[in-house]
Amino acid sequence: MKPMAKNTKHKKAESVAETLCSFSGFLCDIVISVYMIVILMVLPLYNKGYARIGTEKETFFLKTMTYGAKTLLPVFLLWLLFRLVTAVQKKELPKFTEWPAGLWKNLSVTDRFAVFYGIAVLVSYLFTNYREEALWGTASWRMGMWTQLGAVIVL
Repeated sequence: MKPMAKNTKHKKAESVAETLCSFSGFLCDIVISVYMIVILMVLPLYNKGYARIGTEKETFFLKTMTYGAKTLLPVFLLWLLFRLVTAVQKKELPKFTEWPAGLWKNLSVTDRFAVFYGIAVLVSYLFTNYREEALWGTASWRMGMWTQLGAVIVL
């Protein structure tokens, strides 16, 4: 009777860059999930009276958006770096001219409408005569360009 041959087929080992890319992507998912939980569960409960509900919620939204961006940006940059290293190692890096078309094809219909809305907000800001109010919003309702673009990015 012949001895059974060992299975010599092994999974291809992940490189360090691939592992770090996966881990930093996982960290991005955690930060985004915590941010969404805070926005969806805490923001509706955060107010100090009906008269100031818009201002208070806007302040809360801007603070959480700022803290979320400060937390997510370094993790996202790490993920991007490791993703680029992995793509270079595997020779999967597309030409620079192919990126916009590839990115556009991967967007959902909702994401495409969000892009168009973001462009409309920017164009509106560029052609207004009231730049200060358009940037931050009015004193009683702070829904200016930065707040609108923050909402687009969250989508």
